[in-house]
Amino acid sequence: MNIILLFGGNSVERDVSVITAYQAYCNLDLKKYRVYPLYCQGNDMYYIDRFDMQSFSDFKDNRYTIAHIIDKGMFVVRRKRLKRIVDHIDCALLAMHGGDGEGGIIQGYLQQCGIPYTSCDVAASALCLNKYFTKIMVKELGVDVLDCIYIRQGEQTKIDKERIKEKLNSEKLIVKPNTLGSSIGIETCDINSIEAAMERSFEYDSSIIIESCIEKVEYNCAAFSYMGKIYVSDVERVDTQGSTYTFQEKYQRENMPSKICAETDLTKSVREITEKIYKEMGLCGVARVDYFYDEKESKLYFNEVNTIPGSLAFYLFKNQFDYTEMLDMLIDNAIRVNRQGNKVKRYKSDILSRNNYMCVK
Repeated sequence: MNIILLFGGNSVERDVSVITAYQAYCNLDLKKYRVYPLYCQGNDMYYIDRFDMQSFSDFKDNRYTIAHIIDKGMFVVRRKRLKRIVDHIDCALLAMHGGDGEGGIIQGYLQQCGIPYTSCDVAASALCLNKYFTKIMVKELGVDVLDCIYIRQGEQTKIDKERIKEKLNSEKLIVKPNTLGSSIGIETCDINSIEAAMERSFEYDSSIIIESCIEKVEYNCAAFSYMGKIYVSDVERVDTQGSTYTFQEKYQRENMPSKICAETDLTKSVREITEKIYKEMGLCGVARVDYFYDEKESKLYFNEVNTIPGSLAFYLFKNQFDYTEMLDMLIDNAIRVNRQGNKVKRYKSDILSRNNYMCVK
């Protein structure tokens, strides 16, 4: 079976994507699959015939061959000509975080090519990348979310500090890029320094959200589906050193600030809500749902959905599956979902043979 492993992409989370792809590559059953790693950078894809982590810290594109996905085949450029090296791609394993890779664009291209892929579809991917729209959807499901204010770039000159204070009821605020992950571009501030925090967040995104900064603990839980059943992971508790879970804490601390929780009423609620969100929002592949818990008020809030989580959240499923088994299930399920999506695309009619086509409304 031929598998393309897509990673990198036009995103500030590209480096994290390399780690996710490498860990997946090391755990795929190479007796079952022929794996073709494709590193996306700019408008190009590069075929990585030898997956060496160190080469990505200073990526040299002239070391690798440019690849193209056309229909269901894979081609490389050699001597200024396209050469087909894979006749039929059976599935795309997506390890791209943020940007084009997680927001529906690569999903749309693969869908057009008829290639199964291991993530949410175009609509769900685009929705979940947008924190503000996701909050609206999840709130409709009866799940508590923190109130926020949504601002597009160019509208910050109209900012009303009194309105922010009144709506969010907090002196301490958090400003977030609306479509980024990995805690990049997040700023903690007060109402007097909000303009500077907004400007820094706008360096990363064209829209932002502002939330109240509560004293909280973070919880994460993931889910994936296989043959019609949703598997929900263990719950992870994240104890941060500050008011936000920073990029440095996530990826650069020697001692991880997180731990898997024992079963309690709270973790049971987290797992139930995660399954509800996964099901009702029509998610597919692995998705991780993140939460805030206000210990003072004993209240759980939805934070965001990650439709292609770091290292595909396999560490949350270690008590249920080994990673190789989980990757097998993701690939098999993607192929099954793709078959189910082959619906009728044309409707036979005679309107083009008639003379009244100018009257079509």
